[in-house]
Amino acid sequence: MNACLLLSLLSIFFPLLFVHAAEDKSSWQVEWGKTVQLAKKEGQLVNYGGEEIIHPEILKAFNKDYPEIKVTTAGGHGSELGARILAERRAGKYLVDLYAGGPTTPYRALYLSKALDPIAPLLLLPEVTDVSKWFTGKHVYADPEDRYLFLFEGTVAGGAAIYLNTRLVNPSELKSYWDLLQPKWKGKILFMDPKSSSLGLNAATSLFDHPDLGPEFLKRLFSEMDVAISGNRR
Repeated sequence: MNACLLLSLLSIFFPLLFVHAAEDKSSWQVEWGKTVQLAKKEGQLVNYGGEEIIHPEILKAFNKDYPEIKVTTAGGHGSELGARILAERRAGKYLVDLYAGGPTTPYRALYLSKALDPIAPLLLLPEVTDVSKWFTGKHVYADPEDRYLFLFEGTVAGGAAIYLNTRLVNPSELKSYWDLLQPKWKGKILFMDPKSSSLGLNAATSLFDHPDLGPEFLKRLFSEMDVAISGNRR
């Protein structure tokens, strides 16, 4: 089993504001207060990505704490959002503040294009900066500089997980990936599009690299089983 970590990257463009803080406040409280005041002054936060940051319950909780800040969201596939962000940058528009998603787009599209501001210096709250509260006792990043691609969530799961409709399939019928090649499953298999989804790309890579499956399994799966390809993760 592999640890499949979900990564987030932050690129916030609030201007710097220099103010004198009360002496009885710690440095993180001063900086956090500045950040909140600047955010309220700007009045808008723009989030791109998956449900990690655009889920209605998350937005509801944020709006309860910061009603002065309007949150604008854009969801979709990572490949589409990455292309959108880079197109905005080429047009001189710096619209997005926060992006969260899978591992492919943030690194291949945004990091390699130098489209990001470092997230590490922006982490302020003690529950975030205290690494003893994090798994393995450290912050984990997906970029070689340990500054831009912050991994904040992890799930223990296989790289090519199989999901079944238990109303139609008895799980005991599938004891191996090779069982998917049985004629009765022809035309009944859906695969995430590897060209538009990190989930599909990771699944295809895991199958390709697996010592008991490899290219032969993938070749037979896609040539014999009438597999449907979809970019809709539902």
